[in-house]
Amino acid sequence: MEELTTQWGNFFLRCMLFVTHVMVHGAHNEETHKASRYKDQQRLTSDLRLWKIILERSQFREVNAIGFSIIQIQRAVCTVLVNCCTDRTDASYDNFRGEFEFITDLCAYVMDARLVPDTLRFEFNGGNVASALSLVASKCRHYEVRMRAVQLFRKISWREGTWDRGAILCNLGQVDMEERERDSAGNIKPTSRWVWTNTRWQDGKPYAEYTRAIPVDNEA
Repeated sequence: MEELTTQWGNFFLRCMLFVTHVMVHGAHNEETHKASRYKDQQRLTSDLRLWKIILERSQFREVNAIGFSIIQIQRAVCTVLVNCCTDRTDASYDNFRGEFEFITDLCAYVMDARLVPDTLRFEFNGGNVASALSLVASKCRHYEVRMRAVQLFRKISWREGTWDRGAILCNLGQVDMEERERDSAGNIKPTSRWVWTNTRWQDGKPYAEYTRAIPVDNEA
């Protein structure tokens, strides 16, 4: 099982490096790197499908249910991000309701298990529960799934990785802004979607800055 977790950890890092590179540099030299980025994206999505099969057939679940669940959370997070990070409109995320539900279910399970410290013996650095719930809360626009993730997100009382209460509140601020613009049909149109871009601190309190995924004409 150690070999499996090591191999997954290396692949998880590859996925995160790809996503980070696209998000940081994707807007520059768009046409120049488009073909290369698409090729890398297709390779990673193919590998993610293979990893899904490997994990489903693995005996790791019986050895360490919590560790297995965390890997499954990371796999689902990678699937969503690798497929959607190249879409500046955020619309692609709407196609991954199943993965968002899967992530939320497993996060709930891991959070419940953490009530008994001795049951948690395995965790990767990065890809933690807070980050996974943040992804669902910020990128899933299916109301029921999003609100369940938000409820779990609000229950996080420990500091996990870079997440603290201030960061959680800033993330939830984006959710609140979008929900206020949900239309009568229950949809959040692309121009009503926001991205949390920065946080500044003043008098010990966080003040978040948000940018529309697609600027409207009078804000462009």
